[in-house]
Amino acid sequence: MRRRVILCLALALPVAVACKAALDTLEKATSADSVEGKLIRGANRLRKSFQDLDPSEEHFIGRSVAAQILAMPQYPVSDDAKPRRAVEPVACHVPAGVAQHGVACRSEP
Repeated sequence: MRRRVILCLALALPVAVACKAALDTLEKATSADSVEGKLIRGANRLRKSFQDLDPSEEHFIGRSVAAQILAMPQYPVSDDAKPRRAVEPVACHVPAGVAQHGVACRSEP
């Protein structure tokens, strides 16, 4: 069983590399307005979505999502102290959050 898994992985790696090269080449060769071009670009975006993100990309995505949520009129920023008290214990365990936002951490749970 283990040999089969190793064999499958060994065969899948060259296919994945060839798929990347083929999709990149096809994306450059097709028009963005054609049906084939849209299909190839969609497949290439799907392939790229499985790649790992580096920390700067994760940071950028997180800030973009937060900005979009805060810009929505149905999600206004709350001045209520009750939700803040619920979030403070979590923020105290994130050093960057404490330093940036000046959260006062209490020693009590």
